[in-house]
Amino acid sequence: MLNFTVATSQDAALLSQLGEESYRHHFSAYWQEPAELEAFIHREYARPVITQSLAGGDCWLIAAADRPVGFIKLSWSQSLPDSSASGAYLHKLYLLAQQTGQGWGQQMFAEACRQARERQECWLWLEVLANNTGARRFYQRQGMHEVGSCWFGSDSQRSELIQMQMAL
Repeated sequence: MLNFTVATSQDAALLSQLGEESYRHHFSAYWQEPAELEAFIHREYARPVITQSLAGGDCWLIAAADRPVGFIKLSWSQSLPDSSASGAYLHKLYLLAQQTGQGWGQQMFAEACRQARERQECWLWLEVLANNTGARRFYQRQGMHEVGSCWFGSDSQRSELIQMQMAL
């Protein structure tokens, strides 16, 4: 069973380390240019970036068993794609490499939903890489459905993102 802690600015260094390690493990293969991967990791997981995100109202949750195993990042009242509705945007639900396959992802997803319901959000939505079929299947098993797509780009590549959502 996982325990969840709402992160504060004192947790920025830990979140930076968890983010860099988990992102590098799970997503490096999707990047064509190593320099672009490094730039992205810095833009997303540098300690000052996380501190600013926390100060700006984003909710970062640290998931731990006997030690931290992953994290969640949520933003509240974000406009759903192609809709006038808003809901909780699940930016990130990441586990460290050695922690996958233990059922932690389901517990983390349930906690994200619980946090969103607690804030009276009516929807949960996210974007996932189109070619990350394992993640797409995971989110479908949790009750999410695909509603559209958009593109993420860098100087050397473009990647399709699938938008998924569910009512809470």
